[in-house]
Amino acid sequence: MTQATPLITILVEDPASRDRELERAISLLRNEATGCGILVTRVEFTTFTVAICPDVAYGLTQEADLLRQKPAGRLPKIRQAYPHQLS
Repeated sequence: MTQATPLITILVEDPASRDRELERAISLLRNEATGCGILVTRVEFTTFTVAICPDVAYGLTQEADLLRQKPAGRLPKIRQAYPHQLS
């Protein structure tokens, strides 16, 4: 039996709320991300997902942008990786 990967979907109205809500979601998932990292994906201009991802190295957060995705069938380009602030 496989365990579901936690996923948070965020709908934003402006850049300030986007940043605030993404940071909040990353913080919530950081404690559960044992052995893997976090993937933040822009799905639409105002929709983002934040998920624990085994393809991301532990301690890192990566961003993917589906709006900049190449033709169908290709994986989204990962733009940036930065370490979690572990406390």
